[in-house]
Amino acid sequence: DDSIEKFKQQGIIESLTATEAYKAGFGVAIDNIPVTGGLRFNFTDTFAQLKTDDRDALKDKDGKSIKYLSLLGAVDTNCAYIPDGCRAITEGMKDALAFSFIGGIPTGAIAGVSHAIKALPKNCKYIIIFDYDAWSNFEVFRSLIRAGIHCGGNVAIISEIEGYPKAGGCEFFKSGK
Repeated sequence: DDSIEKFKQQGIIESLTATEAYKAGFGVAIDNIPVTGGLRFNFTDTFAQLKTDDRDALKDKDGKSIKYLSLLGAVDTNCAYIPDGCRAITEGMKDALAFSFIGGIPTGAIAGVSHAIKALPKNCKYIIIFDYDAWSNFEVFRSLIRAGIHCGGNVAIISEIEGYPKAGGCEFFKSGK
């Protein structure tokens, strides 16, 4: 609870109702009726994502539930959250905050592995940390290699954690590691 309050005070996160999310530009409306609110993660002053409260309210073209939404419009080329003293980058604000505040390693966040090249400085030497499912997803694995080369740093993949097939930073700490 203390960490969440600290994140709110720093402007990193905020809770939005369905109407607030719609007005903020997340496009979460069907027939102009706001569908879901959520937790807004502010990566930068101009880029944010909304972790939807109701994953079943919105589906992609394949019928898969939409978990995160980005603001409508062009993606900011500086769409990475980079905290002071940043040493590593991971996918998603929740995992970055877990590594930073539970693990004690200042960790930044990008919205997806494909964002690394456009969002991170070349040769920045960040360690790129990604979820366990990178081992089984060719596109993610290929993007990790590209990110490592672009950053001139190392790549780390979370080890397998029973019960968490896509284990990331949050699951790493939940499992007692």
